[in-house]
Amino acid sequence: MIETGEKVTRFIVLGDQQEPYGDERAQRLVVEVMKSEADAGRNYDYCVDLGDRFDFDGLTLKFLRKPGTGLDLRRVVNSVAKRFNQENEALGEQCKRVWLAGNHEQRLPNYVYEAAPALYDLLDTDQGVLTVPFFLKHYGADISNLKYVEPYGNDWRYKFGGGGEFIFTHGDSHSKYASAVEVSDKVKNGMSGHLHRMQVTYKTTYDNVFGWWSNGCLCNIEGDNVPPGKKKGPQSRNWQQGFSTIEFSRERNLFSVTQHLIHRGKALVFGKQYVDRGGRG
Repeated sequence: MIETGEKVTRFIVLGDQQEPYGDERAQRLVVEVMKSEADAGRNYDYCVDLGDRFDFDGLTLKFLRKPGTGLDLRRVVNSVAKRFNQENEALGEQCKRVWLAGNHEQRLPNYVYEAAPALYDLLDTDQGVLTVPFFLKHYGADISNLKYVEPYGNDWRYKFGGGGEFIFTHGDSHSKYASAVEVSDKVKNGMSGHLHRMQVTYKTTYDNVFGWWSNGCLCNIEGDNVPPGKKKGPQSRNWQQGFSTIEFSRERNLFSVTQHLIHRGKALVFGKQYVDRGGRG
């Protein structure tokens, strides 16, 4: 028997833009998907960002930096604030936003801890000015619908129909098979970023089946403007660009995850082809 008309809550999940190393094509394409779904009456109820939207490479000595690296922070924050507003407009007023601090966002408070501890008080979540939400708001982003989850390592859990629970977290596994590590460790349903690879692993227990998804990234994965690191080139890093969508039943313990691969500004999403032409429409 086929049942139709399931009431669902719709999610779109992004992550790992690592500005200023974000791929403009991929991010514009995601905004177009948001617009197209809204135009078709399929608005998203939640937009979850799994973190590392900022790279904050100028706030770490982990990688060898070029002279002047990190001195363009104002431009980078302004760019992210602008994109955030574009996404808000495409998503609609009904959409709630959740942003989990990644290990790269964590570089901001870590820098204060290590290099300027006298500024510690300015990291206060509600009143501090050295915070990601304050930066966004200062440069014009509408964050009235935003829940910022910090510090790095904290997760956000969504409870849905029938007693179901789904975990969103940035992730910290460096394994090639991070989704397998996560589902074996937690024995829960969930999704993480961090790895820049699209994966899914299932685990069957005596009376249930659990799945864990690794989301794609939206940073550059080839060319000169890739995030700093030891490995170079798409083959050696084995990264994939993409995003995910999830539908949660409002009545039953059921959900469905779809991963959408983006390759050099092209993607096929729900039967529609999207091609970014350098912002020319």
